[in-house]
Amino acid sequence: LGERAFLPRTIDWVPASGSLSTGSTGEVNGGHDAERDGPVPAYFLYPRDKIRALCESRMDRPVGRGLQNKGNTCFFNSVMQALTHTRPLQKFLLSGEHAAGCQIGNGHGGFCALCVFEGHAREALQDNRSPMNPKALLKRLQELGGRALRLGR
Repeated sequence: LGERAFLPRTIDWVPASGSLSTGSTGEVNGGHDAERDGPVPAYFLYPRDKIRALCESRMDRPVGRGLQNKGNTCFFNSVMQALTHTRPLQKFLLSGEHAAGCQIGNGHGGFCALCVFEGHAREALQDNRSPMNPKALLKRLQELGGRALRLGR
């Protein structure tokens, strides 16, 4: 067998562009270069000024409760703890902003993963120091990740 040729792989560092900087009014800079910056999205899922506020503000970080292992859920628990303690996401979840306006979950009869995660974050970040059971998320595991996901796999 001959020698396999590999394509050269390089990763170039590219500095952030100034196109997302804001002016005195807080609006995104109008100097958009489609070739350099890519296409402009039709809409944003969350307003940029709110994202900046979540990322810039400092708040005391509560230490959350541990999660009980419910049959091979170690990796699931570590992911949930990492997400729960990510400062901007933590602040958003604790604000209750999503659940207040959710048209799917929150008493409307549907399943909304973000509403369930918001409840999980509130419970996990309480002052109680005993480990908690993440059952609200585990029992909806297939709805979160597809039918192939099952507890213990």
